[in-house]
Amino acid sequence: MSEQAAADIAGLSDRDRTLMLLQMRDVFRRSGTNGAGNIKQQLATLAYGDSTGTRRVANFPNLSVIAVALEPAANASGYQCWAGSDLQALDIQAMARKAAIRCLLGRHPKPFEPVAWPVILEPAAVAQLLFHLNFRSLGLFGASSAIRKQNIVYDHIGESLTSKMVTLTDDTYAPGMIRVPFDYEGQDRVHLPIVEAGVARGIAHDLSTARALGATSTGHALPKGAGTGPTPQHIVMAAGDTPAADIIATTERGILVSRLHGFVSPLSGKQGFLSGTTRDGVFLVENGKITTPIRNLRWRDRIFEAFGRIDAVSMEREMHFTDELPFPTQTLVPTVRLSRFNFVDTQRWTE
Repeated sequence: MSEQAAADIAGLSDRDRTLMLLQMRDVFRRSGTNGAGNIKQQLATLAYGDSTGTRRVANFPNLSVIAVALEPAANASGYQCWAGSDLQALDIQAMARKAAIRCLLGRHPKPFEPVAWPVILEPAAVAQLLFHLNFRSLGLFGASSAIRKQNIVYDHIGESLTSKMVTLTDDTYAPGMIRVPFDYEGQDRVHLPIVEAGVARGIAHDLSTARALGATSTGHALPKGAGTGPTPQHIVMAAGDTPAADIIATTERGILVSRLHGFVSPLSGKQGFLSGTTRDGVFLVENGKITTPIRNLRWRDRIFEAFGRIDAVSMEREMHFTDELPFPTQTLVPTVRLSRFNFVDTQRWTE
């Protein structure tokens, strides 16, 4: 991070943040939607010291922004988020416009019979799946679940696990990431291949799990008491070679999912099995065009098997984050299309 970028974040005042929210409000008003926004400024410092004389300090001021457009009477919403350390990359009005457009497109969604369908998952939905595979639900990118013998990635190191179009790494130095150069044990964060062209390659370790499994720390220790063991905090999914618009345009019939609800049920770490619901915009795609908003759907699938059905990955990627944790956790992800995703129920109520 440049000194100027750090100074820009650190120098934001209460008035500056208020003016940013007012820009968001004005976009919502012009679009005719209701809306809400949240801006969180962190002037974070990570310091580490131990009895061997190791002393390390890193500063990483950062900003996170959420924009949500709402039309409760029309059962519609839209969502956008941003997190980073470079204010020059933030466009508050563009975020609000995207959220408002998605909300307006999703008004009065229609009932839909839940079956296994081709699905286009936009970046916010992909990010939520990876977050739950990685952290809160299953911890499949870290070694603690491997020690418990509940880790499908570890069990298949060197074997095909997903489509060849999937490459996942953890890289704190990827563009746009909030860079944290060492972990909570003072170890350097390494570039960690997790899945490479569909093949399982590795999982995150701290000093304790490395000793237990005969490995080396990858610099992914979390704070003591976090309860999950070593965990990647900067997940990157490789971009494809297809524009996101072309993924939609080449879909004969499918479902476009904007985002997944943050509450996801972990069913099996041995299978990467999750269940949850959609939110903030679900649409029917017919003959390459978005045609009809549909009600939120419940899904249930073995995610690595589902990722084995990926047949398109977008050139464009978006940065997403979770604000549920006290330390930076980000994903840089594209839009993907799966030939089949299992939907099992639909929203029954309406406003």
